[in-house]
Amino acid sequence: MFDKGYYLLFNPFTPTGSNQIKMKNKSIIIAFSLVLILDLLVIGADLPQYLRYFSKPAITIVLLAYVLLKMKNNKMLKRFLILALIFSLSGDIFLLLPSEVSWYFIGGLLSFLIAHIMYISAFFKIDNFRTTKTFLATMVLLFYAMVIFKFIGGTLDGLFPYVVLYMVVLLLMVLTAIVRHDTVLKSYYLVLSGALLFMISDSLLALNKFYSSFAFADLLIMLTYGYAQFLIIFGALRHRRTTEKLWS
Repeated sequence: MFDKGYYLLFNPFTPTGSNQIKMKNKSIIIAFSLVLILDLLVIGADLPQYLRYFSKPAITIVLLAYVLLKMKNNKMLKRFLILALIFSLSGDIFLLLPSEVSWYFIGGLLSFLIAHIMYISAFFKIDNFRTTKTFLATMVLLFYAMVIFKFIGGTLDGLFPYVVLYMVVLLLMVLTAIVRHDTVLKSYYLVLSGALLFMISDSLLALNKFYSSFAFADLLIMLTYGYAQFLIIFGALRHRRTTEKLWS
């Protein structure tokens, strides 16, 4: 019974009927939502902060277990997703450590930088970048980065090169999601939404840490981060190559 329940929780897309697929789909969504809600409660309800050493990593661990059990055909994509989640887990742990120690923050930054490189590697295809819309999207993202750095650039001090490098890789990950038009529509929009949420989450974190703290910052950062990972993984698991371009 336990083995069956565990299988249903983390393997929701087996072709055994639409009702069973929907049930399994709901199972992983419920599991993810529960651990995310727990982490948000720890943040917002003044619960003991040591609980975050369980609640925050659990979000990534649920998604990691899901990928390990669900994806069986596309081994290359699976490998990159696993590595992305492992480095995200490392980043989660680093950022839970005392923020007064700058090397913990740098460790978290570099961990997530590598995670973004893994996501880029998972979806990268050079032909996707050979469009005029790639140039337009790049300009928009660069403008966005300039706005963020206008607020935080003067307060980064020794962290400036690390944050700039991280921002470049983050924007490349988002750009890869934007130009990823050789896949099915549902996968495209799920991954794109996740990438944009990742960018928003990191921007909120940067503004809160380096510019000015604001109300409910930790809740908003965690909510956007959690669903960013969720949407990227769910979109990746629906990835199917297609020769019919979404746009060109």
